[in-house]
Amino acid sequence: MSLVELQQRFIREVLAGVDGAWDRIEVHFEYYVWKGDVLRQSTSVSFLDGKESDVDLSFDAFELMCELRNAKPEGQAEHWTSMDFRIDSTGKFTFDHGYGVPPMAARTIEAQDARS
Repeated sequence: MSLVELQQRFIREVLAGVDGAWDRIEVHFEYYVWKGDVLRQSTSVSFLDGKESDVDLSFDAFELMCELRNAKPEGQAEHWTSMDFRIDSTGKFTFDHGYGVPPMAARTIEAQDARS
């Protein structure tokens, strides 16, 4: 399956899980390997008239995020470690990717190091 097809499936899965009206939906997903462990974390929210509400993503949406992470485009040197997905009510969407230690993973690592 192509990267575009995976993105389309992910968008459909996210939208299927949203109840009611919304102006914008944002999903942040992190996939970071640290000391041999995979840290997978996500947040998902919708906005309507400036008010934020949690969005419960399905297991399939979560699995699709992992598939998107593994669908590294040809010629790309490394996999991304974070993804920010945004869609507005007009249907305009973006997928932005980050590299290096993502913010939620950094907090998890810091907390684990503090306990050591």
